[in-house]
Amino acid sequence: MDVLDRCGFSEDVHINQVYETKLDAYLDNGKKKRAAAAAAKKKESGSTKGDGSGSGHNYSMEEFGLNRAEVDLLFKEYTDKYRLCT
Repeated sequence: MDVLDRCGFSEDVHINQVYETKLDAYLDNGKKKRAAAAAAKKKESGSTKGDGSGSGHNYSMEEFGLNRAEVDLLFKEYTDKYRLCT
């Protein structure tokens, strides 16, 4: 049972649509802010490597014996629930 069900909103399609619209806008805005912050950090550091996050390390799933299909399958319920993959 999700939060909307517990609050009695699941019956109201309009409220669900408003909620989803606001959630989508919030997630899009957060993604844009993180990308802008990473770009600013990268520019500030003058780095030509990495994504600007400052970690300086890059690893692949394959280095850990994983592949994209396995990871997607393992986290499918989570990513579907929070609409993290597009």
